[in-house]
Amino acid sequence: MRDVSLSDMGQVLSWRNSETCVRYSKSNSAVSSSQHKIWFEDRILKNSKEPYFIFTENNQDIGSVRFDLVQQNSKVFLTSIIINPEFYGLGFGSKVLSLAISQMIQNFPKLDLTAEIHDENKASIKIFKRNHFKLINNDGKFGLYRLTTSDFLLQSKGN
Repeated sequence: MRDVSLSDMGQVLSWRNSETCVRYSKSNSAVSSSQHKIWFEDRILKNSKEPYFIFTENNQDIGSVRFDLVQQNSKVFLTSIIINPEFYGLGFGSKVLSLAISQMIQNFPKLDLTAEIHDENKASIKIFKRNHFKLINNDGKFGLYRLTTSDFLLQSKGN
């Protein structure tokens, strides 16, 4: 696990614009290179307060997990995960999310994590539920899932 860097920009865009990510995204469309460049350069400046990790396995980048503050000065983060399509279905999603959550809890001991997941994205729902996120709301297209530090620590001890 490492912090995302500028050199990851193209790779992250490629993952984000994969057919599966586009299908389940809120915008339901690909992101242009110019839009991504502006967003990405701004986003990595926030890494100390809003971590963004890249995960590797055998020197290959397998995915990323990003935590965005829902409101400044809050302890609620929106969690986003993207897996390199070459590694779909191999169990990396749950593993990288668990590692990222553990790191977040070390850095921010009292926090709430949320995730907005498309109702048809069964793989992501499964990954987040395995990591003890609970569905708290649904707008008919996206479910809002939540995990508190105490829930994660309690559930992790039970496993």
